[in-house]
Amino acid sequence: MNKNYESISYFCNMRSLKFIVLQFFLLISPFLLKAQSAPQIPGNLELRTDQDFEAAEPLVIESSNWLNTTNLDQYIQERKKVNEFIWKWVSGTPAFTIDISDELTRLYENNIQLLSIFLANYARYYIQNKSTFTNVAASREGIYAIIAVYNKGIGIKKTKAMEKIVHYTPTELEKYIEAKFP
Repeated sequence: MNKNYESISYFCNMRSLKFIVLQFFLLISPFLLKAQSAPQIPGNLELRTDQDFEAAEPLVIESSNWLNTTNLDQYIQERKKVNEFIWKWVSGTPAFTIDISDELTRLYENNIQLLSIFLANYARYYIQNKSTFTNVAASREGIYAIIAVYNKGIGIKKTKAMEKIVHYTPTELEKYIEAKFP
């Protein structure tokens, strides 16, 4: 009987220990997630040579993914740094140029943050598909990303242009992209 009591006592102690460990991780997880969520943009980042831009490509991809998944009303200071990095990388890369057309301007009207999301996804597409890159395909990635962020409705002002394209069928959206972003 004493052996059964020890087994029960051991089981209860292990259960308590697991509960305490679980509570500890639940308590600190928001701090760990915040620290890991925003890309770390070095303050002394140099983007001058082709090698500088190539070396920063993983950070472009990480930044694009982070911008896509982080609500516009969260991490405002981190978002500003990431947006500045994306602008710096896209505007300076010798690999390609992006035309900020009137159509693109109509889409991000009143929502300038959508432009950074478009640029980040365009750049990410280029980096991941260098051998098959086309403007239409990269623009498609940018448009899909801004639609996804727009549809969340967080920190967004409704616009006629975006309201129109978010209701397109996939075929209509594809025709629109091919016509407006050749």
